[in-house]
Amino acid sequence: MFALEKADKIVSVLFNFGKYLQDIGIDRNWYYIPNAISLENVEEQELSSSFIQKIPKDKFIVAYTGTIGWANSLDTLLGAAEILKDKKNIAFVIVGRGKEKQKLISIKKEKKLKNVIFLEPITKNQVLTFLSKFAHVAYIGWRRKRMYEYGVSPNKIFDYMLAKKPILHSINTPNDLVSQAKCGITVEAENPKAVADAILEFYKMSREDRRKMEKRFSILIEESYLRKVGKEVKEVDDRSLR
Repeated sequence: MFALEKADKIVSVLFNFGKYLQDIGIDRNWYYIPNAISLENVEEQELSSSFIQKIPKDKFIVAYTGTIGWANSLDTLLGAAEILKDKKNIAFVIVGRGKEKQKLISIKKEKKLKNVIFLEPITKNQVLTFLSKFAHVAYIGWRRKRMYEYGVSPNKIFDYMLAKKPILHSINTPNDLVSQAKCGITVEAENPKAVADAILEFYKMSREDRRKMEKRFSILIEESYLRKVGKEVKEVDDRSLR
């Protein structure tokens, strides 16, 4: 509170940070600088044959890559997988490591989820290759926490954008990045049924509609989220909106 009142400038990566300032009674302008994409040292890196062999063939793949932790709400994704377990053409591939991995593997075994595959972590450039060549939808989830109402700006969303994959975002926030960019579907946090319904919506989309969504990423990256030296930052005056 003291820092926000006394700082010369206020900068946030959260789109709804102005609401937070309102909620705590601070009437000040602020700068919105979201995380972004740097193309430096970014190139697809070959995957090992042993890794590729474990990826389900001829399936519609819902992918998650990164840390497997409690905050990532992957139990919600497994709940959706259970709902869709009779959809033989849909598979869930989770790539990474983390404290929740063994727990989730136990849930997979208990629920007999043959449509869920866990794979070991790969490099960042290999993630780009995996998503680009094998995934159809990329998932990112959050817990139902009030703090997320002010927005999020995770690097994972930009990784998914770079791979040009439609994003399934499970979060409770009125203005999330995926909705703003129109690059996927946003559903309620910790709601497996909503996640499953969104996956079916993606699955039923025509190839042309998915390609249109994927084409948006090149424009988004270049015009909005490419990290450039000296790029102008827009100041947000929330007081004018009251």
